[in-house]
Amino acid sequence: MGTTPAGETLVQLFDGSPAFPALVGDERWHGFCQPRLRHQVAQDLARWLNLSHATTGFPAIATAVLTEHELTLYEYDDREPTVVTADSDGRFLLTGWSWMPADTDSPVALPTIPVATDVTVTLSVTCGEERFCSFRAVLADLFDEYGHVIPRVHPDHILDVCGDLNTVAYFRHDARLLRFRGSTLVQEDTTDPDAAVVIDRDADGLYPLPGYRCHLDPNT
Repeated sequence: MGTTPAGETLVQLFDGSPAFPALVGDERWHGFCQPRLRHQVAQDLARWLNLSHATTGFPAIATAVLTEHELTLYEYDDREPTVVTADSDGRFLLTGWSWMPADTDSPVALPTIPVATDVTVTLSVTCGEERFCSFRAVLADLFDEYGHVIPRVHPDHILDVCGDLNTVAYFRHDARLLRFRGSTLVQEDTTDPDAAVVIDRDADGLYPLPGYRCHLDPNT
C-alpha cells in the first residue's frame, strides 16, 4: 500500500487485519473512527474483504465492488447493500464499522486465492420479482477492473446458470443472451448479430463469464 501521505493515519478493523491509511477527523461512531479513504486505499480494502471471504469461507463483514465514484458493500445479514459515494476530494467515508487506530506501522499482506476456489456468486442486479440470481462458480483471477467477480462455471451447471442469467436479462431488457450453438457457448447481442462473442472453456474446462456484474455472496 506504500507510504502513508502527510495527514493520514493507519486504521484497522481488528488485530491482525491490514492497516489502511486514511484521513481521520474528530467525529466518532460509538467511539470508533470514521476514516476517509483515497480511491487506491478503498481498492485495497475491497480486495481484502473479497479475498478474505473467498479464502476463509467465513461470512465476512462485507464483500465489495468499487467503481470510480462508488464503493458498494454487500453485508452478511442480507441488508440492502450500502453504497458509499466519493466526496468532492475523491475519498470514501466509512462509518458504522469498528475502525480503530492501527497497532502496526506496516500493512498486513493481502491473502492469496488457492486454485479452484469454489464459492457462491450473486448477480448485482435484480429481475422482475426483485430476486437476486445466485450460483456456484470457481474463481481464478477473481475480479474485473471494477471489482466484480469473474465466475467460472462447471459444464454440469452452465445450462442452469445461462437460464438464470437470461431470465434476468429478459426482465431488465438486456440485449445479451447466452446460448449454445451446438457445443459452443455464445454470448449473443439481440440488437447486433455481428456482436456475438464465443465463450471458450479455459484450461480447467470451465466457462468464464466476465461482464455480468457479479459479487461474492457474503452469507456463504
